[in-house]
Amino acid sequence: MRRALKYLGIIVGSLVALTAIAFAVIVNLDFNDYKYLIEGQVREKTGRDLEIRGRLDVDISMRPSVTMTDVRMANAPWGTSPDMATLDYLSATIDLWPLITDNVVDVQKVELRGVNLLVEKNRDGHTNLEFRELKTRKETGETAPAQVSTETGPAGLSLPILRDVRLSDIQMRYNDLGTGEKRNLVVDNLSIGGEGPFAPLKIDLNGHADNIPLKLSGELGSPSDMLNADRLWTVDLSGNLAGTNLSIAGGIDEPAAGRGINVVISTDTSEIGTLSRITEPLAGQSVPNLGPLKLSILLSGDADKALSASDISVNLGKAGGLQLQVAGEVADVLKQKGVDLKGELSVPDISSLSAVAGQDIPALGALTSQFAVSGDVGTGVALNDFAFDLKRSGVLQLSGSGGVDDLLTQRGVDMQVKLLVPDMKALPAVNGTKMPDAGRVDARFNIAGDVAGKLAMKDLKASLGRKDIYQLVLNGGIADLMKQAGIDLGFDFATPNLARLSSLAQSDLPAMAPISASGRLKGGATDAASVEGLALKIGESDLSGDVTVASVATRPDVKATFKSNVLRLEDVTPKDGGKTASGGGGTASVPSTSSSGNNGRVIPNDPIDFSGLRMADADVAVSVAKLLVPGGQFQDGQVSLILKDGMLTVEPIAISDDKGGKLTGNASLDARREAAALKVDLKADKLEISNLMRLAGQRGIIEGPMNMAVAMTSTGRSPHELAAGLTGKFNALVTEGYVNSDETRKAFGKATQIIADILLGNSKEKRIPLYCFVADYDAKNGTVNTNSLVLDTRVSTILGSGGLNLGSEKLNLTVTPTRDVMGIGAKIPIRVQGTFAKPKVFPDPALTAVGIGSALLGGATLPLTVLGGAALAEDNNSPCVNLRPENREKQTQPQSTEQPATEQPATPKKQLEDAGKKALEGILGNILKKK
Repeated sequence: MRRALKYLGIIVGSLVALTAIAFAVIVNLDFNDYKYLIEGQVREKTGRDLEIRGRLDVDISMRPSVTMTDVRMANAPWGTSPDMATLDYLSATIDLWPLITDNVVDVQKVELRGVNLLVEKNRDGHTNLEFRELKTRKETGETAPAQVSTETGPAGLSLPILRDVRLSDIQMRYNDLGTGEKRNLVVDNLSIGGEGPFAPLKIDLNGHADNIPLKLSGELGSPSDMLNADRLWTVDLSGNLAGTNLSIAGGIDEPAAGRGINVVISTDTSEIGTLSRITEPLAGQSVPNLGPLKLSILLSGDADKALSASDISVNLGKAGGLQLQVAGEVADVLKQKGVDLKGELSVPDISSLSAVAGQDIPALGALTSQFAVSGDVGTGVALNDFAFDLKRSGVLQLSGSGGVDDLLTQRGVDMQVKLLVPDMKALPAVNGTKMPDAGRVDARFNIAGDVAGKLAMKDLKASLGRKDIYQLVLNGGIADLMKQAGIDLGFDFATPNLARLSSLAQSDLPAMAPISASGRLKGGATDAASVEGLALKIGESDLSGDVTVASVATRPDVKATFKSNVLRLEDVTPKDGGKTASGGGGTASVPSTSSSGNNGRVIPNDPIDFSGLRMADADVAVSVAKLLVPGGQFQDGQVSLILKDGMLTVEPIAISDDKGGKLTGNASLDARREAAALKVDLKADKLEISNLMRLAGQRGIIEGPMNMAVAMTSTGRSPHELAAGLTGKFNALVTEGYVNSDETRKAFGKATQIIADILLGNSKEKRIPLYCFVADYDAKNGTVNTNSLVLDTRVSTILGSGGLNLGSEKLNLTVTPTRDVMGIGAKIPIRVQGTFAKPKVFPDPALTAVGIGSALLGGATLPLTVLGGAALAEDNNSPCVNLRPENREKQTQPQSTEQPATEQPATPKKQLEDAGKKALEGILGNILKKK
């Protein structure tokens, strides 16, 4: 037994001796001799160089300490600086006993000076904090390690106890090489310490972040209280960030575990706009000046379970300006669950929110709003009991109520909206543009759906306008507001005069008869659209039908069918249109030549934009039961229009008059090239000429049934080019009719009144009998030549010759009366020369057997006293002589029985009709040559 105890004593003594020797050796080691081992280990683990240029001292005891100076850590190879971090001085001391017994790190003292840390991100998104592990994962194909849990388990370390911490001259910089973003945090000094384990810790921080000053000071509970779960660890801190006061007050039951938190966090500033010093460098956005801000939150609970925010109170603004109040709670701040907030907003005038919206908001009046927000961020935060009212007396009233199922995803919107504007022109200008005089607006509708999906307008009932300008009533809805699809809107429109809409259209509109239109618009901006049940009424005229437009977004394809029971030309013709001005001194009434680029021409040379014909296709059919023109009417009108790939075809064109006359034909315009090709083919069979002239907007000088043939082609880019290229034929024949005296005198201006005098003489008749009118023209490249031109009435007989040039707009016409004007055998030719803009009309004595005198040579109007009865002199060589009443009577007398019936001359009417038919075939010239 003794021997055993002896050996045991020898062993224990040897161990103690060895321990003492080892401790003595370790204590007396110079760790500077082993810096290379530390540097090598760091290099092996990180791939970066660590260099301890200064001293490395370690004090081994139950309160060990370490001191290092002048330490540098290399940056990533792509970094902008060779060093990622530099350290001037570090000294730290900890107490091992709490670590051994309670697993708590008790930091007795830490002093850190002269730290410069640079964090960088390259253009590939990697930071210089990623060391060799990133490269190894790429080489081996391993995935990134799982995220480490931040929760503290039984074997994990709790929060450290800080007794005396001193930091100074600390700088942390951030540099994003991809975006150019840079950040800078500087801690000038930070001290945390107390007089003992049972004394509270005082904290004092001074620094700045991106030049934003930061101050924080106050007291924390003692280190003893921090370790004792039975005692409350108090917190009482206050500070200032960029002019905003901050405070944290309360206590924590178990600060090391983050349990039993019960602190009030509050902030206040005299002007919320001062936060721009924080938001501008961090987010690039400023905070508008909206007044004082006060915020208070009671934070309570456990950080590892549930941390709630209650007694939330937000007050922004002041009396006379924007005021926002929010109150409520959040059941779990960390998991963002149990949000329950209510608020009120009031603004004396919504224009004060311009700074918030980032754009000018007009002064539309006071805004009040109430709302409630509830739910979980993860599953949906709803906007409930939302109501707003925007009102300015006599100007605007906009109100709404409803909610949103999920504010974050903007789903489940359901809002009822009412809008009332007593007078649109009373609304304030927007961006300097005054509101139009559009009358009253009264609308009610529902907005429902998802902003990211389908947001619909439902149950729309709206009325707009003013009785003396226009009235528009809308009802229906739009299935998808964002895509403008699923439109289903009924409309009813009326205006007493189109001209009264000029201010709304920002263009001069013509005065017309009252207009009303109704129908239903369906479809969308990108798919097919249609107007169903269109009913249009202008004055006494009506038009009804349906219109569909397919492929709205790509190439529209329009199909339409219209019917009209009655269409009055006066209804669809502007009441203030067609005005002319008569001039003197040898010039006739002419259209305006003020269009740019016309150089004094009557026919404009402004390019016609044919591109619209190439942008869509169309198939339109129009039928008119009765077309009324002043003094006459047409019936059974049919027009079919087809547009395909820039080729416009109008076929058929068909219409009849009330006397059985017909007009048929077709037309086409090929706009597939820059210079469009025009082709017109028209034929008339016993069509009332005066009606046709009135339909074309001309005066009805001649009355009677007309046979006509028109075949013309041209190519051009403007009206002038089309006229200058006109090629084809025109011929017309009227065999029995009248010349309207009043219309004739109105049609000729002072400069051409001499022609009216020759036509009418001194006859007092309102309607002078017309024996025949024959016109036969050829056109080639804009040059129009007269083959035959004859007008024979009971008063006068006139032949025409010469031509005109539609390109140069020059006139070279001769009007020759075939009866004795002076009663002395003289037949005075009248020359028409000059241009369309400035025609010159004068008698030509060079072509006259006897001169008339200086008055007529000067181009003066031929007086009626000179015509006298001479204008009624007989000329048996007239082409229409057989149609005069006295000759018609001779033709109807009984013939001798000795004369075979086969040798009887044809009736005068039959003779002229035969001659007219030949004229239409190009043979009329031979008839006119017979004397």
